[in-house]
Amino acid sequence: MSSISYDKQSRAIILNHKCAPEYNFAQRGHLTGLLLDYTICKKHIVERDRHEQENRNSDSQMTPICFYIYLSLAEEGRHGYAILQEVETISGGAMRLNPGTLYRSIKRMLDDGFIIESTAKRPADDDERRRYYKLTAQGRRVGRDEAHRLSMLVEIARQKRELPSSPNSLGTIQ
Repeated sequence: MSSISYDKQSRAIILNHKCAPEYNFAQRGHLTGLLLDYTICKKHIVERDRHEQENRNSDSQMTPICFYIYLSLAEEGRHGYAILQEVETISGGAMRLNPGTLYRSIKRMLDDGFIIESTAKRPADDDERRRYYKLTAQGRRVGRDEAHRLSMLVEIARQKRELPSSPNSLGTIQ
């Protein structure tokens, strides 16, 4: 017995063949010209997804990109393009996000509960298609924890003489 399913996350078509009660193997083959590249047992795919979800703890560290987004939203809610501009500004031009990276990171932060879409009143001349985002209490807490963690790393680097003792020191490290 065979079945066909579509995995939205990986954007793949899965051809399943029932071969044992506990396994539902997917096979490599062609279906209307699309290459089905699934040789992994469906049971393992489900276990992998569950393992990834368990390891993706919302109270963990933020990625550098998510931390820049956190910093850009710390004072006020912003729409995507304004976040891009603010990240470039606060990083001194060192971090330039492309829209794909930004919106993947925003989705992750939405899923983790760090930000929400803002329903605040918009300016009259604002484009209605823009989505505004703001930090949640959890997002602020995780962002502050991440800032504290990074601050401790900077202090350790100073103690190890990998950074000058003060941020304004322009001399070389001895």
